[in-house]
Amino acid sequence: MKFLEREQILELCAPARAEPLARVAFDWFVILLAATLAWRISGVAAFLAALVLIGNRQHGLLVLMHEASHGRLWPTKNGNACIGELFCAWPLFIGLRDYRERHAAHHLYANSDLDPDFLVERFPRTRGELLRSILKDLCGGSALAQISAFARSKRAAGWRYRALQWGYYATLAAALTAFGLWKPFLLFWILPRFTWVNVALRLRAVADHAGTQHHRAPFDTRTLIPTFVDRLVWAPHSCSYHIGHHLYPKVPCFRLKRLHALLMDHPEFRRHAHITFGLRGLLREIPAKSSDIARLEAKGLDFTRTRPQRKALA
Repeated sequence: MKFLEREQILELCAPARAEPLARVAFDWFVILLAATLAWRISGVAAFLAALVLIGNRQHGLLVLMHEASHGRLWPTKNGNACIGELFCAWPLFIGLRDYRERHAAHHLYANSDLDPDFLVERFPRTRGELLRSILKDLCGGSALAQISAFARSKRAAGWRYRALQWGYYATLAAALTAFGLWKPFLLFWILPRFTWVNVALRLRAVADHAGTQHHRAPFDTRTLIPTFVDRLVWAPHSCSYHIGHHLYPKVPCFRLKRLHALLMDHPEFRRHAHITFGLRGLLREIPAKSSDIARLEAKGLDFTRTRPQRKALA
């Protein structure tokens, strides 16, 4: 189904340099500023605010790593990989190479039994299940599985790639030791990485695909229009404009809002696209209790967590 003209697609997908780098720099600036202020203020409220702000900007770096997996962070292949690994993926204990392969499979087999991202435990059947999952994330319950996955990804990579990774982390450890920064590093980097980032990733997974998996492709996902609070807390860099991303994966995140506006001009898109407004709107779509699942299924939202059998998209 054709929604945009070729000239519009080429314009939206045009390579960029300044905007991606500015977004990487902005995320790091907010992280350093929030950590510095919380360290100096030294209060519970300041620490909790920093935890959320830093976790959201760490999530932002993961969104930009995702951009690198599509070759959108820098126009050249080597520059894209270098920026994506050094400033987005490795600081958050993820390998871009492994993520790129996994994410490509997600686009090919979205929501099917071949989709590596469609894990039933990620998608709640009720709001109570979502709340319990968020509490688990806040308590670090997802951290062990993530660390294990990172270790497996390193074993799967080539020895040169592993050597660069180990050299990166050895240099980081030496710098933290030399400048006596282990305590702030654990408080303002490790803690938000394995708590609030996981909350943001869970909300993003639910917003992207929960309940829509049986819709006809490419409408088997959801676009969530974020509020200012959503962008501040869990949805940075327009990452929740997800239908547009699945339709045109080469459009960079900073043009997804514009892409969405163009798509909404198409009557067929407006008729079939699942558009949700803010986190409140998303929570209203999730069943309050198990008895509501059948009622919502009649409205086209399937929270039974079943996966359609689907071949790769051409």
